[in-house]
Amino acid sequence: MGIAAAYASVQEFVFSNIAAPILYQFNLMSWAEDVFDGIDWFLFGCIQIFLILVVLRTWRRFAPAEKQGRFAKASRADVFYTLFHRLGIFHGIIFIALSGIFFEIDSVLHDFRFEHFNVESWWPGVTSIPVVSFLIYLILFSWTSLTISTTVPHMYLTGGGSFMPCITVKRS
Repeated sequence: MGIAAAYASVQEFVFSNIAAPILYQFNLMSWAEDVFDGIDWFLFGCIQIFLILVVLRTWRRFAPAEKQGRFAKASRADVFYTLFHRLGIFHGIIFIALSGIFFEIDSVLHDFRFEHFNVESWWPGVTSIPVVSFLIYLILFSWTSLTISTTVPHMYLTGGGSFMPCITVKRS
């Protein structure tokens, strides 16, 4: 059995034996597909945490960047943030809090015949070629990112470890 098949079987096991009974018990089966995708994020986060513990801690043990105590108090916040982010807890909370709002907005826009942004339908036969649509999306997202980064104040990480506001002024 390959790695992908083993991963899929673990995801299916967790969903069918843990998540699905809970969803069924609380009459939330309409969220089944989203929860199945969330389990994918959770399992992928578990793999990332495992790799962080095995690879990076081993690397740090043999070639530390700086001397540190056994488990410094300052590291606890980093551990909490890493677990909170990598295990998908943040994404789950945002989904639960905002999904109803976005589903409502999407249904209202659908009622007004608003179509989603889809490059592949611009010029059928040409923009539906994966490489062509990839390049168009790459150009659009790069242009959008460049436009936003040059006109909107942004945050950057300073050497001291704190986030400081920085306003970039575009000069003509």
